Amino acid sequence: MLPVLLEIEKIVTGENSISKKLILGWKNYGYCYTMDNKFFTPTIPRSDFLLAPLAEKDAELIHKNWIYNHAEDVESIRKNIESLPSMAAYDKMLSSEQDNKNNNKPISWVLTRPYGEVGFNFTFPEYRCKGLSGAVTKELVKKLIEDGITPFVNIPGKNPATVKAMENIGFRKYSSIGYQVYWVPGMQLSEF
Repeated sequence: MLPVLLEIEKIVTGENSISKKLILGWKNYGYCYTMDNKFFTPTIPRSDFLLAPLAEKDAELIHKNWIYNHAEDVESIRKNIESLPSMAAYDKMLSSEQDNKNNNKPISWVLTRPYGEVGFNFTFPEYRCKGLSGAVTKELVKKLIEDGITPFVNIPGKNPATVKAMENIGFRKYSSIGYQVYWVPGMQLSEF
């Protein structure tokens, strides 16, 4: 399989390739961080926010606010929410947990990607610096560990703020990573 992929890469990126103008591609380097039970610390419950899994109805909001939304469609995110662990913080303004999930939009969230990575982290600017990203990530990590899954995150390039945040949660550097991504306009990550 690898020789075939290498040949495809030559064709796609070749000097005389007409498709060179049609393909989006980038190289990414960084580090993989992982966590196990010995580094995990429980979330301190917050009385002003409700932590609960995302609902499928939240897929459009997540897509709209994801920096790489050109790479994934709403339906793929909806399937992700439906079938994989996720966690969100909701402003605790309604009378019950169910009312809150049905009628309130999440203000911070994190999902599990189909290949197991913890990702899609986002918190609306007006709610940042309140520990919400850490709280939702810790709750998701707790669920993954309970399910026997080793949580991990990939942090591209030099991103000291994200590294610090993930290390504060309990993630530890595992290895360096590097990858190249190419896809034709209109192609979704769910097609890989």
